[in-house]
Amino acid sequence: MTSFTDIYDRFMMKITDHNLDTMFASSESDYEAYIKGFLNEAIANFSNCSKDLTDLTGEAFTETLTGQEQDILATFMAVAWSSKEVHSIMELKRHLNDTDFKLYAESQHLREKKNLLIVSEEKIESKKNSYGYSELDMSLLE
Repeated sequence: MTSFTDIYDRFMMKITDHNLDTMFASSESDYEAYIKGFLNEAIANFSNCSKDLTDLTGEAFTETLTGQEQDILATFMAVAWSSKEVHSIMELKRHLNDTDFKLYAESQHLREKKNLLIVSEEKIESKKNSYGYSELDMSLLE
């Protein structure tokens, strides 16, 4: 079995979010309930996993996931988190005029977060491809 907290720990090593840190410090159960949404997104996106990620018991996968599988899930979580951050800033931009937006330097912030999202998405595709190749049965090629 692999606990969700194993995935959550890997996820938090990939991002910096003071709001999540504060949430964790004030209520671990609220924190885990919140980031479970990112895990659910990760599970849905890791379609080529050789393990059954839908077979859950409480707060754990019934199967034992490899470090690589855990890392892919955590990276998918980071991509979902990054996407949420980018959309949040874009929503803020809609409510501010250009002068206000530049005043808060959110434009640069948005550009950097978009770049982070693009790099994260490229990284996860690379990890998925590596994982897929490692799971191939090479005897079928003979």
